[in-house]
Amino acid sequence: MYYDHCPAPARRKSARVMAGLGVIPRMVAVGRPIYAQKLSYSEAVERLHHLHTPYHETLAALLNHKVKTLGAAILIDCHSMPSSCAQTCPGGSADFILGDGHGRTCRPGLIAHVEQALTAMGYRVMRNIPYSGGYTTLRYGQPAQGFEALQIEINRDLYMDEASLEKTHRFTPLRRDMQRLGKAICAYARTGLP
Repeated sequence: MYYDHCPAPARRKSARVMAGLGVIPRMVAVGRPIYAQKLSYSEAVERLHHLHTPYHETLAALLNHKVKTLGAAILIDCHSMPSSCAQTCPGGSADFILGDGHGRTCRPGLIAHVEQALTAMGYRVMRNIPYSGGYTTLRYGQPAQGFEALQIEINRDLYMDEASLEKTHRFTPLRRDMQRLGKAICAYARTGLP
């Protein structure tokens, strides 16, 4: 990943790091490298200092504020997945994959509500395979403390041509459906939280 020296803590080996999916990923999900060349370790530190750390400090403060003022908070962590990953789901291709850390990051009612809303719109929805929730979902999803987190992976084939990166005719209907999903999540928050 780096062309110069990096300290021992930055050389920690984990399954995610070895797959190129660490804090600063070097690979995309389909196994292609992101960068044409290695980075300097100082550039990685700068990214962490100026982007990663402030983002998570701000997000943690917002969530803590909501739990203090409202008693609970819901974090929806949306991502897009390559259609090739969506096709590897058990039983066929998925339009959406909902990740709750296999039941750890949100109460069953939230994931069931989101799954039901998407299914009612005609989408094929899977849970946790191959995406069960990444760093953000796992870090903030603590239902016992009032924090619920749900990762939503959206199949890119629903809205774009993956080769050209151009929007397709399906983009507008998906945007409309995502707005409907946002309203459904807000309705759950008004009635489904403690």
